[in-house]
Amino acid sequence: MAEAVIVAAARTPIGKVARGSLADVRSDDLGGFAVDRALDRVPALDPASVSDLYWGCALTYHSQGYNIARQVGLLSRLPDSVPAVSIDRQCGSSQQAVHFAAQGVMSGTQDLVVAGENSFTSGGAAARQLLERTPRPSAIFAGNDDMAAGVLAVAHEADIDVPGQLSIVGFDDSDLAKAVWPPLTTMRQPVRELAYAAADLMLSPEVEPRVTLEHKLMIRSTTGPAPR
Repeated sequence: MAEAVIVAAARTPIGKVARGSLADVRSDDLGGFAVDRALDRVPALDPASVSDLYWGCALTYHSQGYNIARQVGLLSRLPDSVPAVSIDRQCGSSQQAVHFAAQGVMSGTQDLVVAGENSFTSGGAAARQLLERTPRPSAIFAGNDDMAAGVLAVAHEADIDVPGQLSIVGFDDSDLAKAVWPPLTTMRQPVRELAYAAADLMLSPEVEPRVTLEHKLMIRSTTGPAPR
């Protein structure tokens, strides 16, 4: 199991109470300041490599509402591709945020995550971030075929051989998967069966509420052995 360590810490200043010197400063602005100061303390850290932002907040209202974690992230130097979640466990909110972050790292599920909008454009933007890393990844599994096509376009622009230097996999097996070049390896979703199953669940309450449908890996021309 991976080890989780704290590499930097920063906190918001005291003075937010009713008559304090910071009473008129928004909570999300203070949070963005704290995130940036923590980033300043680790100059070697690329903000784009942050997997997620956990933010503890016991009173989620006014400027602390509307998912303050996301607002803090947008007001900081973190790229808008970094997701965020607010946590309310009253007095234990900040401690729980640290626990969730540590659990993600220790489980191996949050080493490097790039979030996008499930579109061609966001797939390309995410690919640029990933392909700038050293060492460069040898494979990218996109959330859908549109994003995978964006990854493929960026690979072509960068003169990266697919699949010789980079394997790309999509999800859905849409018409686009067969239209791009080279044709895209992807997971085929049983779309027709999904629609039938959804209708059965809505119209027949006695139907088993958990339905498992088979997916199929469609191996085409964007995947190959990892480069040596």
